Amino acid sequence: MAEHYEEYEILKNYDDSLYYQLTAFQNSSEKIVQEYELLKIDYMQMKVDYDLQIRDFQVLVERVDQTIEFLKMVFRRAIG
Repeated sequence: MAEHYEEYEILKNYDDSLYYQLTAFQNSSEKIVQEYELLKIDYMQMKVDYDLQIRDFQVLVERVDQTIEFLKMVFRRAIG
């Protein structure tokens, strides 16, 4: 009978150990998913910021081109 009790205790401890390992893996998995979601949000914000900067740069380039054309026109009129 004592032998069966020892086997029972070993199996119970093994079961408890597996339960705690599973819980730890689930917690780790949840943390990984949370980190992934945060990184995804950061990526989307960076993409939006990048797109806005590109648009602003394109507008700046267009204005510089317009200014150059205007100065060429003024120069042509000045020299006659």
